[in-house]
Amino acid sequence: MGKISKLEKKLLSWIEKNIDILMVISIILIALVVRYFLLSYESKDYLNFLQPWFYEMKDAGGLSGLANYPGDYNVPYMVIMALLTYLKVNPLISIKLVSIFFDFLLAFIIGKFVYDIRDDKNKSLSAILAFGITLFLPTVLLNGAFWGQCDVIYTTFLVLAFYFLYKENMLLSFISLGISFAFKLQFIFVLPVYIILYFRKKVFLFFIF
Repeated sequence: MGKISKLEKKLLSWIEKNIDILMVISIILIALVVRYFLLSYESKDYLNFLQPWFYEMKDAGGLSGLANYPGDYNVPYMVIMALLTYLKVNPLISIKLVSIFFDFLLAFIIGKFVYDIRDDKNKSLSAILAFGITLFLPTVLLNGAFWGQCDVIYTTFLVLAFYFLYKENMLLSFISLGISFAFKLQFIFVLPVYIILYFRKKVFLFFIF
């Protein structure tokens, strides 16, 4: 085998120094490509509910259409959908892009959570793995990019609430929990765990007015 040139050495050295960044970029690109091939699918829930609601609000003037909104999704998500009606984008794509954005936000929060919990030399790798695994979980992929559902939004704020609880930032923790609650009532299923952890830490929140 021939000797490695100076250019090759520099390239290998640069890759070694930036391997974490390159791994994250690779994960992001692959995750985006996978989601791209799922975007065109129209679920029954989209055809029967989300699409009709979208066009009803669009015909009613966007945000003003919320006054006669006939659906059962919580208001914060419908405000987002009403804002999407102002964009000149296919409603299927715009609705799914919102969920995809939160896919990545959720993955980032979980990666940061793992990074802060770990206290060893491999914590960066663990955080990157958590980031990647989150993006490729079947439930995450199917719920947003494939079905166009919004469960990832309340889940993101719920995980963020747990993160701030771990950091003992009670104010931001409860704000995140409240936002999660505002998007979907299913947050109630993990509320008992949240309460136990909260009181176990024996940290109490005081509001100063």
